[in-house]
Amino acid sequence: MHLPVRSNDTMLTGDPAAKSMAKRLVCAAAFLLAVHLVSAQMTLDSTSSSLKNHDQHPTCMPLPSTAPDSHYFKKNASVVIGGLFPLFKRPDEIQGSSNKFPFADVSDEGIQKTCSEFRSYRLVDNSQIFAYVINNVYNGTLQSTVPGRSIDIGYTLADSCSSLFVNSRMALRFASEIPLVGRKSFCGLRDELLPQCPQPSVNISASDMNSNGSGTDPTTEPSTNVYRDVSSENPGATTEDVGVMCPSGTSVPIRNMAIAVGLTESRVVLPVSTIFTIEKLTHISPSATGNGFVNHSGGQLPYFFRTAAPDQSQAQALIDIVVHFKWNYIIALASSNDNYGTPGLIKLQQAALLANVCIAYSTTFSSVDPLRDVVIPDIVNNLMLYDDAKVVILFARSYEAELLFKAIVETRENLSRSGSMLRAKKLDKLWLGSDYWGTSSRLQQMKNLAPAVPVALVLRPRLPLNFTDFITERVNGYVDYLLSLTTRDVRQQSETDNPWLCHFWEDVFGCGNACSQSYAGRKKSWANVSCDNPKFRLTLSKIEEIAPRLGWTRNILAATELSVRALKILLDSIPADTPADQVTDRLLTLANGKAMREAVRNVTFPCTQGECQLLTRVSEPSPAFSISNFITQNSSDVGHWELVTGAEGKRKAVLQLQEDLILWSERIPANISSTCRKKCGFGQGTKDNPDRPCCTECIDCSKKERAPENGIGSCEGCGNGETASENRTACIPLPRKFLDWGDPIGIVLTVAVVVCMSLVIFTLAVFCYYRASPVAKASDYHLMILILIGMLVGYAVALVQIGRPSKLHCLVAKLAQSPPFIFTTATLLIKTSRLARMAIAAQQMVTFTRKWTLSIPAQVIFICIVSFIGITLELTLTLTHTPTVKELYHDDTPHVYLLCDYDSKRSAVLDVYIVILILVTSVFAFITRKMPMNFNEARHIFLTSFCLCAVWGMLAPPIYFSDTKYVAVLYSLRLLTHMAAIWLFLFTPRLYIFLFRKHRNSVYADHVGRGSRRRRSGGALSVASDRAAT
Repeated sequence: MHLPVRSNDTMLTGDPAAKSMAKRLVCAAAFLLAVHLVSAQMTLDSTSSSLKNHDQHPTCMPLPSTAPDSHYFKKNASVVIGGLFPLFKRPDEIQGSSNKFPFADVSDEGIQKTCSEFRSYRLVDNSQIFAYVINNVYNGTLQSTVPGRSIDIGYTLADSCSSLFVNSRMALRFASEIPLVGRKSFCGLRDELLPQCPQPSVNISASDMNSNGSGTDPTTEPSTNVYRDVSSENPGATTEDVGVMCPSGTSVPIRNMAIAVGLTESRVVLPVSTIFTIEKLTHISPSATGNGFVNHSGGQLPYFFRTAAPDQSQAQALIDIVVHFKWNYIIALASSNDNYGTPGLIKLQQAALLANVCIAYSTTFSSVDPLRDVVIPDIVNNLMLYDDAKVVILFARSYEAELLFKAIVETRENLSRSGSMLRAKKLDKLWLGSDYWGTSSRLQQMKNLAPAVPVALVLRPRLPLNFTDFITERVNGYVDYLLSLTTRDVRQQSETDNPWLCHFWEDVFGCGNACSQSYAGRKKSWANVSCDNPKFRLTLSKIEEIAPRLGWTRNILAATELSVRALKILLDSIPADTPADQVTDRLLTLANGKAMREAVRNVTFPCTQGECQLLTRVSEPSPAFSISNFITQNSSDVGHWELVTGAEGKRKAVLQLQEDLILWSERIPANISSTCRKKCGFGQGTKDNPDRPCCTECIDCSKKERAPENGIGSCEGCGNGETASENRTACIPLPRKFLDWGDPIGIVLTVAVVVCMSLVIFTLAVFCYYRASPVAKASDYHLMILILIGMLVGYAVALVQIGRPSKLHCLVAKLAQSPPFIFTTATLLIKTSRLARMAIAAQQMVTFTRKWTLSIPAQVIFICIVSFIGITLELTLTLTHTPTVKELYHDDTPHVYLLCDYDSKRSAVLDVYIVILILVTSVFAFITRKMPMNFNEARHIFLTSFCLCAVWGMLAPPIYFSDTKYVAVLYSLRLLTHMAAIWLFLFTPRLYIFLFRKHRNSVYADHVGRGSRRRRSGGALSVASDRAAT
């Protein structure tokens, strides 16, 4: 495989001169910034007081040392990999130190004096695993797929002292080892801008370099300046490239670093990665979890990679644990003044908001805060104040966590001595920890902190599950290597592989002769104990005690494997016909730029599917964590969390917990509840407390609400048509009401119907008795009797609405209510149309030719036709939508009313038909209003029609647009008023003549008293009407 290679990546386009000038300005600015970060007094040509008297090149550096208290070591080879790890404590971490702030003196002497306390566990879980992979897994050799091609690989180890300034200092030293590919010197600055080294006098080759990379020829005096002439191999390279020897034990480092592993803390990524990015040095962080380091095409740190999951995924994993246990009220604490705790807290708050988890109290604190002695006790007081929040998420560094736990232990002891046991009990919390302090072996070894952390679940970084077998195999090999170490092996490897290994051995076993050189951190008590004791061997329990679960070992192992495998990809990409003496230079050329970036992305590892890429498109693995107990005696996994990609390409979180493996305690039992929801009494529920988020207070449930069974939860509203029982334990159906015979409205309606029917029957009897009288004959008493019969039926139908609704009842009521309207209105229409035809014939002074249409049988036929049309229309509309029973319920009523649910749109079609009949009747009545020979019947019909229009107009809106219990009453009321209007305006005048003005019941009486004017105006009409009638 051949990768695309460019000797000098550029991000600028346009004029070459302008491009070069712009790049120089940017590089110069970055260089000055880096120098300012390291120290105002630091210069590249003066790193110790012994160099200040020499006019040397700025890149002259002290020779790498094998002293146990040194901070820089190089195992030279053709190609080296940089390793930048924290091994010593910085000043504010040292017990009893008064310096609470990182130091600014980053000269070699300053680092030597200040970073003096060695951390044994750091060697086991970072620098030693890094060296193990290169020396033991790959045997310091990189084998190519090209037959006969291989190169030796070494490494440069540097201690960062967990300090931003020292990290930047070491990054600059790494930059001095990066090959110059098509450019002059550091950051592209021209040679004439920097002081020059003395001219070299002796040429040597790479094979002449000694193991520590000093470039010293054993046969040459130490003061002799030597260099390797590579101008023929790399045109444009200068004497600063490799092997220039400077006086007084300093040297221009060999420029053969291809890639770096380190940057273990998020807060150092931006300044250190900026230096590496300028120099195009690809670097891989095993543990920087900050959220702002996205690396993809166009990213701000294009040469930055990592094998750790970002803090955002940690926040999601912690909240998922909270949701799993149904906790919803927690406390969130985080470290401040760094790129770890505060961003993690922000992501934690966002994840909690999406998961409906309330954070009762949250704050940040720092170990270097001048007010920490005030802030941390205030945090402890708030832990007691929010006693309902039993779960605390701590997103902090190990030293912040240590300070907090110590303050909690001290507070518990003070409260116990004063007898305030109840207040001390409020400090019993379940802790959920982020990976920083969760992987701290120092905290786990501090048994005095156990009272502060009765139960804790912490996240430990891990690679995705499908790489488990490969990583486990490598880790097991590393553990076997540690178990096989003897004092003799330690002495030998301290000279050649890792100078701090002997320091680690003496620190662990308390002996004093593992290291051949003395150092400042060696305790006097160790001098009396010999490290040659055969019992001084590492065991599994000892390794677990030093570095529980090997901390970040897996991530550092993965980062180192990535760097070696990426180098192998580049080595395989070099054409097979390349001369052997040029392979190394070609490899270093490829390593300095985009080719190495692409190689790292394309690295694959053995996985469950065969070979898989570890890094995603954002140059980091899919987030995955182990969830472990955090106690001093045991540290076992209880589950894991991973963000996996589904079949559809969507990513989802998967949480698996074995709750029986969690080491609960008497203070924190398995059924712990972290909620601010109170348990209420009988018949009560809870409601949200506006003053405290996620907290609740008890309230009495209303008559429409049921109390929760266990007293926890809000009152549950009963369904429509239900009400709570008297003790609020259950919902029961409300009483069903309807228009009943015993209901007051039903009684009134029944009485009204009986009275109206009595009047109609009486009217019918009177008409039958006076049927031969002139008034009855003039009124067409046959049709009048038909109208009275229709009215009797209508009054009877009004009573059908009374009773419990059912499907059959509603169907009968719907089919029965329209025929009375249709029949009475049709009879009035036919009766009025007969009079209208007679009036028209009279006005035209003609004899009506179709007298049969004026006969009674013809009128009856016409009535039947009009009624048949209306009834057929009703049957069609009703049977296509059968009425149903609906329940009407309102919150302010203690009952449910049963009503017939008629389709208002279909009913309106039939009502429109009836209204049309009424309007046509009104038109005919208006035409015949001046007929003198029918006792003013036309006027009475017109008045009746007008009244019917008013009745229908007033009752239509409430019937069709209201949803009340009185709908059935409105249907009956419309029937009653319709029939009453006909009886009142059409029959009452005739009853008055029949009963009280009998002398008017004659043909003569109809003409007497009307005056000559009326006779003159109506004489011709009366004669014509009489003629038409005969």
